[in-house]
Amino acid sequence: MIRYVLAVLLTVAIIGISMPAIEQAAVDRSQKQVETAVADIEVAATSLIEEETLPPAGVRGPQRVVEAPFPTKGYFTAPVQRIEIELGPDAEASVVRYWVQGGPRRTAMIDAPIVNVNGNEVKLGLSTGTQRFVLTLERSESLDQPVVVLSRPQ
Repeated sequence: MIRYVLAVLLTVAIIGISMPAIEQAAVDRSQKQVETAVADIEVAATSLIEEETLPPAGVRGPQRVVEAPFPTKGYFTAPVQRIEIELGPDAEASVVRYWVQGGPRRTAMIDAPIVNVNGNEVKLGLSTGTQRFVLTLERSESLDQPVVVLSRPQ
């Protein structure tokens, strides 16, 4: 009987000791997934800016559709708390800020100006699972340059 009690106590102790490592691995895995999603958005946005021609006023610009994989809450992943994309100081690039629960806030750069349909900062909020985005090359009236508009299809 004592052997069973000791075995159970030892198992509980090992699980208790390993939980912080498991949680950190979940955060790291989720951050990698967000980085992959941001890289997918960057590839589509930069290809629009570099390879496409800005259409005349009143004509819808060229588009790219991106299916970006964001982590879902589970034992081996941590949920994304917030993702925001805003224009950088020179308005020729964008700054991505994201935060995975349990991890530090991170920042990444995208070499294309990305805005929402109103021309403002893009706030993706709690994104989980595979998300579909439409990126459209448009003329910005306020910046007098092309921008990439990120939206979700209806």
